[in-house]
Amino acid sequence: MLDNFYIILVSPDESSNIAATCRAMKTMGFTNLRIACPKVYDENQIKYISLHAFDVYNNRQDFPSLGEALHDISIAAGTTSRIGKKRKYNIFTVEEFGNFILEKEYGKIAIIFGNEEHGLTGAELDCCNMSVHIPSSPDFPSLNLSHAVQVVTYSLYTKALLHKNQSAEKINQPKIDLPEIEELTAKITSSLKTMGFFKITDDKDIRTFLRDIFSRASINDIERDKLSDLFKKIEGLHKSKAGT
Repeated sequence: MLDNFYIILVSPDESSNIAATCRAMKTMGFTNLRIACPKVYDENQIKYISLHAFDVYNNRQDFPSLGEALHDISIAAGTTSRIGKKRKYNIFTVEEFGNFILEKEYGKIAIIFGNEEHGLTGAELDCCNMSVHIPSSPDFPSLNLSHAVQVVTYSLYTKALLHKNQSAEKINQPKIDLPEIEELTAKITSSLKTMGFFKITDDKDIRTFLRDIFSRASINDIERDKLSDLFKKIEGLHKSKAGT
């Protein structure tokens, strides 16, 4: 159940934090590590601190950008301590996220952690479909990177154990990934633009809104094609009506 989860670190600074993250992951059964925008790290230090979890680092995947690290991901959850109204439509606590994500049948799931100093930027969070928030004391809300990874992976691991005996093998249509969802939302917003929906504002907010909904809904190939055909027909009807 946990094989589909990917921990993504965005531009981490400290080799020691990467090593501690590897230990936190492996103790909870997570082995898929990706680093976006990597820097130069001290592999000897990582090996020394991570001990028997060095294989997690050794088998990691590096990507030059967060977008490229998400190329095959179905759902992307960005961790953030900031929960203002502009952060995301859906902000889950760690507990809520575990309950939500394990009840659905997604493809690859990424949990993204930002740089130790400033966390995820607004642009990086825009790449995500949802936000995950770890409740903490307002007097000192900041968690160390590896501690945050430990909290999230522990919550998911314990909830996965509860779901283990409830899951049965099912035959389902394959779920579409983020690039396919981006393509679908581009088609829909293009149809809306053709019909004059965006006369006052641009399509960025609606496009992000639809993308996040479709990702959380875990739509499959058939549903994607039906949605695409639906808006194509609506656009065609609009053009026919406008021409009469």
